[in-house]
Amino acid sequence: MNNGCRIRINEGVFVQQVDEQLVLFDMESGEYFGLDEAGREIWGLMGETPVLGELCRILAERYDAPYDLIYSDVRGFVAQLVQKGLVVTEGCDSL
Repeated sequence: MNNGCRIRINEGVFVQQVDEQLVLFDMESGEYFGLDEAGREIWGLMGETPVLGELCRILAERYDAPYDLIYSDVRGFVAQLVQKGLVVTEGCDSL
């Protein structure tokens, strides 16, 4: 996955906040997924800033953390979302 990789939330994913957790429901598979605080923040940013590099830059600045560390963590998270069919990526090298 490269910095210019675009992330798009799949159309068949229904999202609902339940207490402290964000619950994702994949209408195609019928599966539910829960996101913790970090996952919720990344998910929210994907809707506003769908370019991986920009999303990671925002998080690195927000948490005063090394960009490479943030990129590695977010890349792994996005790869899991792609594997579960919750998001699709465009312009990416590989996951």
